[in-house]
Amino acid sequence: MRNHDLDVDIMEHYTPGPPEISSLYQVFDTLKVVLRFEEPKYFQDYTGALLNYAQALKLFQDYGNSRAAELCYFELGALHFKESRFEEAATCYRNSMELAREQSFSYSEITKRKVLVAKCMMLAKDDYYYAYSLFTQALEFYEEQNDLTEQINCLLDMAEGILKYGENSEKVLNKTSEILKARKFGYMQEIFEQRYLFFKGLNLERKGQLKSAASYYVESIENFYRFDAKIRKEALERLLELFQNYNLPTNEISSMLDYTRDCPKDIVLIFDSRVLTKEIYNQFSKFANIAVDSCDRVALISFYSEIKTIFNLTRRPKEKRKYEPQDFKFSQESRLYDAVLEGVKQVSACSFKRTSGSEFREQWIIVLSDGEDIGSETQLSELKAQLAESGANLIFLAYGAKNFVLSPLEDLVRLTPRGLLERIHHKDYLKDSLKNIASYMYPFKVFLFNC
Repeated sequence: MRNHDLDVDIMEHYTPGPPEISSLYQVFDTLKVVLRFEEPKYFQDYTGALLNYAQALKLFQDYGNSRAAELCYFELGALHFKESRFEEAATCYRNSMELAREQSFSYSEITKRKVLVAKCMMLAKDDYYYAYSLFTQALEFYEEQNDLTEQINCLLDMAEGILKYGENSEKVLNKTSEILKARKFGYMQEIFEQRYLFFKGLNLERKGQLKSAASYYVESIENFYRFDAKIRKEALERLLELFQNYNLPTNEISSMLDYTRDCPKDIVLIFDSRVLTKEIYNQFSKFANIAVDSCDRVALISFYSEIKTIFNLTRRPKEKRKYEPQDFKFSQESRLYDAVLEGVKQVSACSFKRTSGSEFREQWIIVLSDGEDIGSETQLSELKAQLAESGANLIFLAYGAKNFVLSPLEDLVRLTPRGLLERIHHKDYLKDSLKNIASYMYPFKVFLFNC
């Protein structure tokens, strides 16, 4: 264990002996379960993650640790959901919801679990009316909070579940359309509209209106610069089936489907040294170890009054890279634009022309900063031009950002094909943001965060 050899089956070597020896075997077997939580490699595939979370769940239940057991149920639910095991996911999320109530979680957190339970139950075609009631409770809460973003997410999840169940989702989709027309959601507007158009097409296809359904599928694919990879793939698959059924040419659709598959990525991480603590860096390290594939390349850049390249684009190392955040003397400078431009140069210098699917690499720049730029030689207009030309995707984590910096950040992410802006008010929300980013970048991959 000192050498992190946690694959050994300790109890396999057990032989009957004195009570002290038996207890010692049990202690080491329990310790192995705990230590595995520090090793991301045990949570990178479905089978391994399932085994380790199940072992941890039993351990926490034996010790009466309901809060940790809730976490295990929640992550097991996410694991089953990724594998489309919706019945098992619903059971785990339901147990998570009940434990969250016992532990006096915020109503917002409990509502989040209600939505997950309802969605999984509908996708599993299990107890439609109970699932519908959970969705309704969640919508009422989000309406009371005037949280239109969560309303839209909930309505779209509800529409997907209703369609899976084989029911008519017209009422829910009409409500979604009303909100989308009445309110703009910034950089998320296109993602919401794509999901709406796709589900609208599915609903029409269920009713036998195939021509209208196909037009909605096409609209969900063609009319947006920024896209949801999963919805795009499903829309293309529906179009392919419709075209094949009517003996229409499918070459172009098949070609587009080829580009929806996962491909290697170049990822440049850029950190504002003022906000990068050891705790935050460890969260990003876990993100890199769990989400990033072995064929991907990663670079790390830090900045404040100067730009420092910690390492250039290179394959994900087997061993965790050590980086100690530095203490910076007080300075009025924060060279954000210069740092992002350096990231653009990194991905551009190592880019490949798309001559075949195997050679193409997606390019991503992920920035953690409060969003303020002071002292950069690079002008915002210059950065916009270089970023747009590069074709790279920009994800910006606005950590503790003030309102006045959000507009230029939104302009930057809108310039990129799959740009994303996440506003983080406190470090406790960073884990959820990294989960969102991982799912966004790797929509077809199964992975979990156990942090």
